[in-house]
Amino acid sequence: MAESVSSLSSCAWVLASQVGEQLRGTLLEAEAETRVVVVYSTEDYRRLARHVVTATDEVVEVGSSLGKCTEILAARASQVLGVDVSLEQLAISRERVPSVSFVFLDLFEEAAKLPEQLRRHGVQRCSCAFLDIGGDRRCRQVLRGIQLLRDHLDLRLLAVKSEELYAAMAKWTGQKGINDGHRLSDVPGFLRCLDTSAPESAKAQLKKQKRARRVQALADNKALAEA
Repeated sequence: MAESVSSLSSCAWVLASQVGEQLRGTLLEAEAETRVVVVYSTEDYRRLARHVVTATDEVVEVGSSLGKCTEILAARASQVLGVDVSLEQLAISRERVPSVSFVFLDLFEEAAKLPEQLRRHGVQRCSCAFLDIGGDRRCRQVLRGIQLLRDHLDLRLLAVKSEELYAAMAKWTGQKGINDGHRLSDVPGFLRCLDTSAPESAKAQLKKQKRARRVQALADNKALAEA
């Protein structure tokens, strides 16, 4: 955890709800650090896509689902790659947004393959990532996803939808219903306060194992179909 805190502390963490002009201006300013913007709802997540992605951005969307947010990103960015672990949803996304490439990839198991997939599909300089791996995912899983994207990509913006992480940030800052964003002043302190080192419950471990088996089965089916 200490190593993750050190790495993620170099990011500018922003708690946001509706995207106002002040937040939009802040997120579009050129700075060396990655801005991690955490929102609670799907509506706010898509609003970020509409207002903080520019025509010069190249974007990867992890957890592209049915392609609804991808459609917004494709209308704004120069290049987009959608990533998901559901073959059924990837097929729907390809029909919804035929101009975008979609690939099967599990970030938690295959993060090292992401840069090559981006290059293969024309996303040469990925500047933004949108991460939605399920709004109810635990903080430790979301933080791990953020860490993996930071490890493999040089990003100016990382938009994250997470109910639990948003709630933790709101409690830490005492800020709720933010319209123009609230930037964390003590990122290391916040990250240390999260109980990410607590062991998972037996129920959570079983759920994770079932998901891993499901993802592996999907990968096997995909390989057979391609063969």
